[in-house]
Amino acid sequence: MFDLKLSQKLPAIIIGSALVVGVAMGLVGVNLGSSALIESSEAKLDAIADDRAEALSRYFDDIKTDLGLTARNPVTLQALEAFSAGFADFGGSATGELTAAYITNNPNPPGEKHLLDSAGTGTPYDLAHARYHPAFRDQLLARGYYDLFLFNTNGDLVYSVFKELDFATNFSEKGGKWADTDLGKAFRAALQAQPGETSFFDFRPYGPSADAPAAFMSQPIIDQSGNTAGVLVFQMPIDRINSIMNNRTGLGETGESLIVGKDFLLRNDSVFTEENDILKTSNDSEWVRVALAGNVGVGKWTDAQGVEKEIVAEPFEFLGTNWAVIAVQNLDELRQPIIELRNLMLMIGAGLLLAAAIVALFFARAVTRPISLLTGAMNELASGNTEVEISGASRDDELGEMAKAVEVFKENAIKVSRMTEEEKALVARNAAERSQMMKELGDAFGDVVGAAVAGDFSRRVEAEFPDDELNQLGVKVNELVQTVERGLGEVGDVLSALARTDLTRRVEGHYEGSFDKLKNDTNAVADRLADVIGQLRDT
Repeated sequence: MFDLKLSQKLPAIIIGSALVVGVAMGLVGVNLGSSALIESSEAKLDAIADDRAEALSRYFDDIKTDLGLTARNPVTLQALEAFSAGFADFGGSATGELTAAYITNNPNPPGEKHLLDSAGTGTPYDLAHARYHPAFRDQLLARGYYDLFLFNTNGDLVYSVFKELDFATNFSEKGGKWADTDLGKAFRAALQAQPGETSFFDFRPYGPSADAPAAFMSQPIIDQSGNTAGVLVFQMPIDRINSIMNNRTGLGETGESLIVGKDFLLRNDSVFTEENDILKTSNDSEWVRVALAGNVGVGKWTDAQGVEKEIVAEPFEFLGTNWAVIAVQNLDELRQPIIELRNLMLMIGAGLLLAAAIVALFFARAVTRPISLLTGAMNELASGNTEVEISGASRDDELGEMAKAVEVFKENAIKVSRMTEEEKALVARNAAERSQMMKELGDAFGDVVGAAVAGDFSRRVEAEFPDDELNQLGVKVNELVQTVERGLGEVGDVLSALARTDLTRRVEGHYEGSFDKLKNDTNAVADRLADVIGQLRDT
């Protein structure tokens, strides 16, 4: 690079500085933007997980409230007493009689046995069923429950809406085959509970429902004397829970919210799979463990397919059951805005670099072309050509002052050509002296210009002469070099500050002509970069 001409060095220096600044500002901008977007994504997922947990809590509280209202409703007590009396009338054949009447001989297909109001047997149980069943069925369908059960204190399941294999069997500890299921536990827990106390049992496979996941919520039914007359149990709905958790608002194309139990199995179905995920799909991530321990977990997680995701896990507790409510989204989707930001920064950087290149070329041409013209004119004058045209004398900057000084040399040369022989002899003697001074000045001038061409603007013309015009020319050369050194120094300081992400520095010196334009263009670039970074921080 040291062998390049000044007309090539100046653009290279400015473009190189602009490139360094652009890369530095681009890295800063992308890093700031990336951090802001990741924090925003984590905050969004945290808000979604918290919202799902709140919605789930409200829904469970609504079921608990409905369970309590139903258990305290006098009609429920009347229905329990009527079903219990009708069940007792069958004696030891109750299970067979009721199964035949409401399941085997039920004309409705499987899954629709609840549509039968009366079996037409005329028994006290059938009369009670025709009276109370429609209201319980309507409540179940309106609330979306899977099933509703009534137990007497002996553990007999005297009524259910859907009439599955557990209907009319006994759930006491010494009772039928389903006594050890969670429904049997829900019955026994409510039988020992205080009035209004609710028991909840988490999702597990339930045999009478073809091993489908089932959760139960139970309360005791209290008679007028304050004694426990039986137990009311709701089998929890899966569809309503899925509806709450499958709300994907704010989760993009790859996000979803899930419930994970203490066995690390899902309690709702994923929106991205067609098969059943409840109690089958696992999420044993460290963040789920954090949430099950009662804290919020936030971080990265790689699923079974190797897809890296951002995950936020919120703790959820209901009646002693702990779950983790999680919100997840693919990192590739979360990083897409970062990629778009990077591309935007590249386009902005390319535009600024192009602008800097244009400014550098213009500035270099504005400085080196007048110097080259003056050098050529001086060489012509030195060879005796007084017809040469001196350009640039009309400029108001240091280059104009130099052109005016060369114009004086030209006028003196013309005067010499018009002198008498005696005057010429005198002038010749003076010319010899002046030639020597010119040689010394030329050497000094050559040293300074050579150093400037090499990028060293610290050298000055130190020689002094009896001729004020020669001294004045040396002063003008020094002023030019000093102005270039000062201008480039200030521009370099501003570009260096920009590279350190200091956007406050500007070129402050007073300049004219091309140097004034360089000052304005440099400050404009700095102002534009400050605006871009400000916008990125706002983003």
